[in-house]
Amino acid sequence: MTSAGNYGPDGSSSCTTGICCLVCSLVLVVGAAHYSYRLHYLKRKMDANDTSPDDYALFVRGLPEDVTEEELVRFVASNARSGSHTDVVKVVLAFDLQRHKVIREEYKENLARLQSSTDEPTKTRLRTRNAQLMSSLGSPDALRQFVPCTGYAVVLLRLQSDHRECLAEWSSSWEQLLGWLHLEPFLSALPLFRGEHALRITRAACPTDMLWENMSATLSEKVWRRVLTNVIGTLIVAVFFGIVVGLNFLEDALGGSQPASILPALGQMFCGPFTAITFRRLVVQEYHLTKTGRDTALVFKLSFSDVIMWLVVPLVCNLDSDTNWYRNGGLVQDIFWLIVVMSIVYPFTIGVGLPKVVKRLFASFYGKPKPGMTQATLNKMYEPLEESVARRFMTALRIFMASLVFTPIFPLGAVIGFVALILFYWTSKWSLLRYSKRPYRQSANLVGWVIRLVYVSAFMFAGAAWIFLNPSLTGAGEQFVQDVGIAFLVIGAFMAMLPHRINRLLSFAWIYSFFCPRRSGLTTPNYYEAQHTWPKHQKYHTTNQVYLVFERLTSKQMEKGVPGVSHLWDPRTGNFTDPRGSMPGFASETEPAGTTPAPGRLGPAAFEHDSEADLGVDAVEETSAIAEEDPAALALEEMKYKVPVASVRSVPKLSLLGGESSSEYGDEPDMALLSRKGVTTLRTRGFTPGMLVCVTGLESDAGQQYNDTQARVLGWNPLSEKWNVKLFTGVTAAIPAKNLQPV
Repeated sequence: MTSAGNYGPDGSSSCTTGICCLVCSLVLVVGAAHYSYRLHYLKRKMDANDTSPDDYALFVRGLPEDVTEEELVRFVASNARSGSHTDVVKVVLAFDLQRHKVIREEYKENLARLQSSTDEPTKTRLRTRNAQLMSSLGSPDALRQFVPCTGYAVVLLRLQSDHRECLAEWSSSWEQLLGWLHLEPFLSALPLFRGEHALRITRAACPTDMLWENMSATLSEKVWRRVLTNVIGTLIVAVFFGIVVGLNFLEDALGGSQPASILPALGQMFCGPFTAITFRRLVVQEYHLTKTGRDTALVFKLSFSDVIMWLVVPLVCNLDSDTNWYRNGGLVQDIFWLIVVMSIVYPFTIGVGLPKVVKRLFASFYGKPKPGMTQATLNKMYEPLEESVARRFMTALRIFMASLVFTPIFPLGAVIGFVALILFYWTSKWSLLRYSKRPYRQSANLVGWVIRLVYVSAFMFAGAAWIFLNPSLTGAGEQFVQDVGIAFLVIGAFMAMLPHRINRLLSFAWIYSFFCPRRSGLTTPNYYEAQHTWPKHQKYHTTNQVYLVFERLTSKQMEKGVPGVSHLWDPRTGNFTDPRGSMPGFASETEPAGTTPAPGRLGPAAFEHDSEADLGVDAVEETSAIAEEDPAALALEEMKYKVPVASVRSVPKLSLLGGESSSEYGDEPDMALLSRKGVTTLRTRGFTPGMLVCVTGLESDAGQQYNDTQARVLGWNPLSEKWNVKLFTGVTAAIPAKNLQPV
């Protein structure tokens, strides 16, 4: 009903087409606002039902270079909430990683020159310089003084309630506006750091989302790099634009035949991936603070190129509506092949795992491992690809926009696009579960920016209706479509720039708040309790490379017996000790000096005895929270110290099995699910369902008869923290992992 061709030669003055376009535009705008509220509701629900590190973390900007952790702790404790004291767990400063990297490279270069040089004065000078570097970077305290802060920091609070109150004061709409206009020192009523530095405090991103290395860039470097990447990207789009336009002229030269009309669509399909790869490489060169911010920039750059390649090119090549729109090989036929090829190629390539096949081909090109290749390098070559959320969003938006914008001239495209989006959804889900490794934990901000592109699509649909319907309408129908087009050109652009909260208010999406469940009144664990539920590589101080160097240097000092030196956190887990007392049921977070495992390693510490180890030159590579040599082994090691979230709140155990479940065959008493000293709360053996195991070490009277007998593993019982096994008598029992041995 949005196409004038469906009303016959006498329907050109009808307003029905304009009314249908009006309804479609309204559905787009209102639907996007209502989906925005659904996103807002899901964020609140996740906050209520899930405990993650960012529930306690504040992200601070605007700090001076010489700030110290203790100084920032005092400021936040006194000023985070007006009139109240705030308990701070830890401050993680974003140190200048670029400067630290330069010093490390200088030290390595000096060592190499020492080995090759035969000139004694040169060797003396190099030794002196390395001694200076050692004195500056040989201990955590010296390194803190030598490497400046970049102006960013993450502050961990003890309580979530304090976290929410602080954000309500420091991240209000008024403070965000002042921060955007850089007017906080003049108009903000919040306290200044040292009386002169205006700080911006927001909720921190997830630890796996942070890009600490990009925080070293200055404002001028960020602006210059973004301008440069945008200029290069625009030139590349212009080149591809010329290629596709040339294919359109080639189609006309071949007489516009049916086979020739597919050439522009194929050209766009092949230029699209190259454009995406180019922009992806360019965006990585920009200094974004989070991976979500990087993906958001990629989405906007790809949306710009898609509008040019997929929407502007067909129209530019067929400007004359009288001769080029409806002829053989004209605009309508180009649109048909464009949407059909797009709807088939994208779901097919994702469904068959084409990116994985290409990566395997490149990996097999190397053949046998080359000299110098490590196991970590080979694992990187053959590991599954990480799902690109930005590319998935853009592919879905590409299909959606092409089908929507060309609906007034090609209504069948909306039906084809609808089917294509369903196929794309299921193939993407298949690819995510079968061919991809687990992606980082994305922020909801990316989806919020994609919703803004839906508002832009309403703007584009209004303009397309005006362009494509104007030649076919006359009189009142033509005037009505023009009025609707102009109105929604303004409305779409206006809503794309407004905050989501105002859009939800204008679209009456707030009515859902009366039907949505409120946040439960259950008390949430404090940070010292909740930290036991997260592995080491998902905490802020263990994703910051400089703090991993601190960990290594501290371990080295403890091995040398330096008095008064101890770890600020457990190097096995990254957990802090509660100054108010250890959590009931948990062991002390610090280990004796002789038994502390090396950071990011398994087993006892093994330190070198040369000066390079003292400096920590390779600390970033060697103390990474995810061991490069054997990440699977480290994951199993971390499971020994990671507990279920229920265990921090004394949740009583429930029985999974009824009847003859035989929980009495286990040796652990029926008690609240709390971790006891020396007891592992998660399985430490990699059993799988169907595996044959041997039962050993049962001490209870009912269990001793099954010692040294075989059983078959049925599965893991998450509530009892034991393995469900089928004994040789046919009885199903729940037995601890320590009492099972693989056959």
